[in-house]
Amino acid sequence: MFCSECGTSIPDTSRFCDHCGQPVPGQTTPQAPQPGVPSQVPPPPAPYPVAEETSGKALASMITGIFGLLFFFPAIADIILGHMSRSEIRNSNGRLKGNGMATAGLVMGYGMIAMIPFILIIAAIAIRLASLGGNGASAPSADRAQLIDDRLAGGQKYGYQFALENCVNTETDHKYQVVAFPLARNQTGVRTFCSDESGVVKVGEGESAEGCLASGSPL
Repeated sequence: MFCSECGTSIPDTSRFCDHCGQPVPGQTTPQAPQPGVPSQVPPPPAPYPVAEETSGKALASMITGIFGLLFFFPAIADIILGHMSRSEIRNSNGRLKGNGMATAGLVMGYGMIAMIPFILIIAAIAIRLASLGGNGASAPSADRAQLIDDRLAGGQKYGYQFALENCVNTETDHKYQVVAFPLARNQTGVRTFCSDESGVVKVGEGESAEGCLASGSPL
């Protein structure tokens, strides 16, 4: 391209002639921003959608929680995985989900831990009753005292559940409490019977020896 004023050759993209300064026809000059008119700012790009994933620890917590209802050690693993997964989900900025599964696992795990004392009590009662049984085929021993029949030693007889509780056997103190309550109240029985080292049999309510002894009436 040539300048229309002096004829000097100039690049096609030039706005002015390099020799004489003449404006090049057809080339526009940038407009200066006018005062008081805000410049247009392009909107920020939309954020990319974040794909949600289920926390593997949350899923493992729920699965071990189910097994923890049957066994003790999975309940411990369930509680650990539950807390780890909830912390991981909180710190993932919405990338991970599964908080409900982790919470369900924690409930099952802690529920199993809370049941352990009751399981141990029931086991201890069953062992004590079993040691009082015996069929007379051999001499009495510490494990088979032959004081009650084998059906009663199993903890149930005539529609009643029998339990031996709060036993104390020391040089100066000998105590026990025994209670019998219906397996299905108003079906296999109505009343609760209890006694202790005093030898007095009482009739009361509830399914514990302490409650029956405290409020029951002597027969």
